[in-house]
Formats: sequence, C-alpha cells, structure tokens
Amino acid sequence: WEKQTTSGKKHPLGTKMTIRDRTFRYVENAGTAIGEALLCSAQAGIPNHDETLAVATTAAAGATSVSITLGGTAAEKNEYQDGYIFNNTAAGTAALQYRIASHALIGSGGTGTIYIDEPDGLVNAWTAGTDVVGLIGSPWKDIVVSPTTITGWSVGVTCNTLPASYYGWVQTGGPGLAYLDVASSTVVGSALMAGTNHVGQMELLTYEDEAYQALATVGSLAGVDNAYNPVWLTIE
Repeated sequence: WEKQTTSGKKHPLGTKMTIRDRTFRYVENAGTAIGEALLCSAQAGIPNHDETLAVATTAAAGATSVSITLGGTAAEKNEYQDGYIFNNTAAGTAALQYRIASHALIGSGGTGTIYIDEPDGLVNAWTAGTDVVGLIGSPWKDIVVSPTTITGWSVGVTCNTLPASYYGWVQTGGPGLAYLDVASSTVVGSALMAGTNHVGQMELLTYEDEAYQALATVGSLAGVDNAYNPVWLTIE
C-alpha cells in the first residue's frame, strides 16, 4: 500500500496510515520527481500569508466560512486545502486554529472566502477591522526533496519513486530505509538529522547540531556512506 502512487487524490493530505510497526503519511509531490528512500520537506511558507491578514467580513460564532484579505501574493485555488487558518488577535478572542476544507483562487491583495472543515464552525466570532488571521499550508502538500539548507518541516522518507505532481506516501516512523551521508563514526544507534551536504540524505547528528531535529537512528548495521541504510525513523 505505501508503495502506491497515483495522479489523482485518494485521501485527505496528511492521512495517517499504520501498517504493523511502521507509520506513513499521505502526501502530494510538487513539480519534480523524488526518488525512493529520500528525506522530504514541506514547501516553504508563502510570503504575505502570515499571521496579520485582515478579516474582511465579520464571521459569527458557528460560521463555517470566513472572508479574509491577503497580502501582496496570490493564493491558487485550494492552496491551503487540508491546511489551517488561525486567529491572532491579542485581546478578547482565544487564539484557535481550524482545518481548511477549500477556497477559490484569491488574487494578490484580494479578498476571498475560506471554508473550514469543522462542522461546529468558529468557537468565537471573528470581527472585521479587529481580528487578524494567518494561514498554515498543509505540510503534506507540494513536498520537495529535503534541501541542504532547511526551508520547511521534515515530513518523511519516500517509500517509492514519487513522480512530479503525484500523490503517495512517506514513512515517518518505525523501521525503514534512508539514503545516508555518513562518516566511519556513524555506528548502530547513532542519531541522524537532515543532511547538509546532499539533498534528500540524512547525516550524523552531533552536539554541534543541537538546533536540528533528530529524525532517525542508524539501524542494525553501521551506516554506509552514500548508500541505502536500515534506520529507525522517529519523525513522529
């Protein structure tokens, strides 16, 4: 199942699948094919879609949609589907986030309606001219092979070659395979982080890299450089 890829969407992005001792997430690839056993990252955040977007029309408590105004960058149709919208008002309104069901294309600086995927709707009213909001893209949408300089969350390791703009699965937990950039000191049980020398690879995590997340440990055999290696994934 985890090796299947399709041109059409079969599940909501981020759907979690557990097969015995392994965990996977459902993803959409961006515009470049990604090979097997490579670490992948979420797309970088989109400028001008941050936490200070204006609420264009007041939405009452219980509403399942809200009208907002973007900054100077457009949002393509359903750019934020399966992602989140949250309010960021300092006083009076609890800061809560809601899953996004859909939205139409919203032009640069334009106003559009965000439909939320929660049947009870907003807990509190969002007031035009007072409340501000932000958008969080699904980390599982338009994933890319992990770059050598981190630009987004690490989301998983590919289970098969994932063609451009296709849907499939990445592994996030349990025994798996990963392509490693390692030194002779990378022994069984060594912690691994996103590689800084080669895209899509993992490398040894040392005390000098304390700002990086431990994503896996080397498996039952010492790591072999530039090769597929057994690892224990701990991304989630």
